[in-house]
Amino acid sequence: MVVMPVSPGQAELLPVGACVARSLQYAGDMAYSTVEIWLIILILGIGTFALRYSFLGLIGNRELPDWALRHLRYTAVAIMPGMIAPMILFPAAADGALDPLRMSAAGATIVAGLLSRNVVVAILVGAGVLVGGHLLFG
Repeated sequence: MVVMPVSPGQAELLPVGACVARSLQYAGDMAYSTVEIWLIILILGIGTFALRYSFLGLIGNRELPDWALRHLRYTAVAIMPGMIAPMILFPAAADGALDPLRMSAAGATIVAGLLSRNVVVAILVGAGVLVGGHLLFG
C-alpha cells in the first residue's frame, strides 16, 4: 500500500497497481513539446555516453590495478539483490503486498544455492517452488 495524493491537502492509501494507474492519469498535466522531449532525450544520451566513455574509452586499453579488478568482481553480486529484492518483497502480482509463496521460493533458492554452490540448481529449485506453489495453492 502506498499513500497517493488525491487533491491538495488530501491523500489516500492505495495498492501499488492503483498508484501506477493514478500516476498515468496525472501525467496528462505534464505536457512537453516535441522540442523539449528531444532535448531531454539528447541530454540523457550525452550523460549516458559520458559515463560509459569515461570508463571504457579513457581507461579501456590500460591495465587496471589489482584492487580495482578485485572490487569489480563484486559488481553483479551488488546489483542483483537490488534488482530482485523489490520483486520478491513488493510483487506487482499481489498489489505490492508481501507474498508468502514468493518468499518461500526466494528462501528455497538461497538454501539451494548455498548447499549446491551451483547457480543453475538454485534457479531451478526456486522456479520449481514458485511454479509448484502456484499449481498447488492457486
